[in-house]
Amino acid sequence: MNIGILTLPLHTNYGGVLQAFALYYTLQSYGHNVSLIDGKMYEVTSCREKISVARWQFFKMLGLYKENHPQLQLREKMKIIIPFIQKLIPQQVPLQNVHQDTFDAIVVGSDQVWRGLYSDQLVFFLDFAKGWNIKRIAYAASFGVDDWKPSCNVAEYCKSLLKDFDYVSTREKNGIKICKDILECKAEWVIDPTMLLESHVYRDIACRGGVDVNEKEPYLLAYLLDNDTEKHYQVEEIACKYNLKIINIGISETGQKVLSIENWLKLIEKSSYVTTDSFHGTVFSILFNKPFYVLGNNSRGNSRFNSLLEFTGLMDRVKDNSIDTIDWQIVNEKVSVERKRCCGILKEKIQ
Repeated sequence: MNIGILTLPLHTNYGGVLQAFALYYTLQSYGHNVSLIDGKMYEVTSCREKISVARWQFFKMLGLYKENHPQLQLREKMKIIIPFIQKLIPQQVPLQNVHQDTFDAIVVGSDQVWRGLYSDQLVFFLDFAKGWNIKRIAYAASFGVDDWKPSCNVAEYCKSLLKDFDYVSTREKNGIKICKDILECKAEWVIDPTMLLESHVYRDIACRGGVDVNEKEPYLLAYLLDNDTEKHYQVEEIACKYNLKIINIGISETGQKVLSIENWLKLIEKSSYVTTDSFHGTVFSILFNKPFYVLGNNSRGNSRFNSLLEFTGLMDRVKDNSIDTIDWQIVNEKVSVERKRCCGILKEKIQ
């Protein structure tokens, strides 16, 4: 079967890239021909974008702007991540080249494809495929927030589009309620695509990372998307408690370079402790069995964190950083059970 995966455009978001890879890898393992439907937001292709860049560069030449156009900056940052995408997600099709006979099925998800912030992007409800004779699957589609409030017109249109879906699942458990109450659609909770793969797949990728890690000098890895004084204090407090040096890889940090996917995974795998406000930072702490503490991130949505930590029995990691031990055997068994269940669902629904 020819399958297209539709998710948010890949950019300097490690978790976003890895969830796309994991879904791609999983569907391929079932014997399907899989392609990523990607808009390549880091490329300047449309006439509108080219005009915008040209104007920006003109004003920069006049001294009105100091930095390059944001699109060019993103493209520069993407240089370190593109090799991973080209190697492990090689088959890609631009959305404008997708027609009724391109795919037998399109899988939407995961990541926050249905977040209110993106609700006007009806592409993630497959509005472009109305009337097509294809399978429509939403796997772990995420609203990202507890309080999803699209306009009435958008909600009604999304509701009509979802009626054509063969299967709908969400990454956060409150997404089931949103689907039922607002979109009048039955949905099921499933784990994030990254958890469909066993940790050895990611360890193999991490082995290719070139970052220099001195394993004799244990460290606390701080991966923060939204940094502030309070979070800095919490990180330093935990590092002091365990006598660990701090390695900060938050890309919000001033001057912080973008890491390759391989190096990002390697730094988590080799760490002694992780502090993070990132959903996927939390996911990979669990997959690599690393003690971790989740710092609150209300603006980015806590519902997906709660669903993840509830099913693994690790809700205390967001409440109390004084808890030292985690019974990883129990956690791994819970993850294994859900992995088997969700892989079975995906395999069945895509047939």
